[in-house]
Amino acid sequence: MKTEELIEHLSAEAGKGWRYKPSTSWIPMWGGAAVTAALFGWRFHMASHAYGVFPDWPLAWRVPVLLIFALMLFRLVVRLSRPALAWRVRLQPLLLIPIGLFSVALIRIIWAHPQDRWDMLMGRSASSCSASIFLLSLPLLFGGVLVARQWALTRPELTGAMLGWSSASLTAMIYTLHCTETEPAFVLVWYGLAVLLSGALGAYLGRRYLRC
Repeated sequence: MKTEELIEHLSAEAGKGWRYKPSTSWIPMWGGAAVTAALFGWRFHMASHAYGVFPDWPLAWRVPVLLIFALMLFRLVVRLSRPALAWRVRLQPLLLIPIGLFSVALIRIIWAHPQDRWDMLMGRSASSCSASIFLLSLPLLFGGVLVARQWALTRPELTGAMLGWSSASLTAMIYTLHCTETEPAFVLVWYGLAVLLSGALGAYLGRRYLRC
């Protein structure tokens, strides 16, 4: 029997004993979500007079894009939690949304007036956007790591990174409800930076705390 076949066989046998217990196993994640929601409530209250919520409904395209991305990541997290499926996880489909966003951003920048290009990239809140999304995503990420500690993971670092990416993507989706920056280039760079930072932290936590 080849090594790859042995791994598949052992993973399949381990996966048979996997059981999902929603009543208990996801409590830390819900706790993290509650903390993140409370922080968002406080931030929205502080910023509502300055920014409002959804300044322009037609520009709310960021919400479905980020939601789809977060759901794709969460689906992969669930697959990684099952040893029989973890080795079949592929990351290539995740690239579709960043590539599509990059294409739209590039076209808009090319067609924009040269004097407007820097503003399209930097906006008015580049200094605080990434930091806000990253910090607000931490309770959700930590809750996810506590949940994942109950799993028999075969790819802990990747699982941690996925938890970080999905937490930051969900946080970014909610953050857009009062963010006035709507340029695809801004979203790609500064939202993307927060997602990458959260993923890097998640990968570290996965290597440190999710190994069997």
